[in-house]
Amino acid sequence: KLDGDMSKFDQPTMNDLQSAMIHEGITDKRDKWSHYTFNNFNVPRVTEILDASIGKKYLIKWALNLGKENYYDENKITLTAGTFIHEGIEYYLTNKCEKDMNEIYSYRVKELVNMGVQNFISWYQDRTAQGYTIKPVQIEYPVVTPYFGGTTDCIMSIGKGIETPHNYVIDFKSSKQINIDYFLQTYFYYWGLDWLRKYCDNTIPVIDGGLGIIRIDKFTPDTYEDMIVKFNDPNSKQFLQDLNYSFGSILNWYYNYINITYDYKINKAYMRNRNLED
Repeated sequence: KLDGDMSKFDQPTMNDLQSAMIHEGITDKRDKWSHYTFNNFNVPRVTEILDASIGKKYLIKWALNLGKENYYDENKITLTAGTFIHEGIEYYLTNKCEKDMNEIYSYRVKELVNMGVQNFISWYQDRTAQGYTIKPVQIEYPVVTPYFGGTTDCIMSIGKGIETPHNYVIDFKSSKQINIDYFLQTYFYYWGLDWLRKYCDNTIPVIDGGLGIIRIDKFTPDTYEDMIVKFNDPNSKQFLQDLNYSFGSILNWYYNYINITYDYKINKAYMRNRNLED
């Protein structure tokens, strides 16, 4: 049991967020956001918001185990391989054949990419053999709102047998495991697509199926996993509600933290010089 009055810890609202966004601190920060723009205003990337709010503890542990010099080399290889794996997956979904990867000069990177793409093809063929219909609706689709910007890997239509296919926001990952951060990132994209459809462009596909992560291993043959959260699954209701609350809290925290940091920078000399009696 929690003691005390918890009512003051209500979830932040969109009004709270709007108030935070007109603060001088956000105006000061906008010039540092350069990748995504909404109505000529720079907005932060989804990954930047998540990195600032929840971080990546597993990457810190990985970096410490590798050491400084090895970390930079391995990180470059990992990021490059991940980019090419995404390209290979997207090419296969569109053309149903493999992309020529001769542009990759590093043998190590090419090995990882070939393994990742082959594992995605295995996932696709296995799920198709199980009776699923899988079609890309949009690939590398930009999601830019007044609050954040990002690019979702795929809006994917998935159905099985005679059931009506539904659209899912899908993120492709080539990491060693699926973690909750990926679902938070995917929920940002889902929320953004829903907002854009309501207020800006009603031709954007309706996301009526759910969210999903497809993890493609880049080290071991025939190794992949998928985790799909369906909107119509009663067992997913609490998880989706928690994602929604976490999304709102993270977004509000991010903007308010920028503001409090700005306020501190502006006022710290004044606060330092004040006497306790004032």
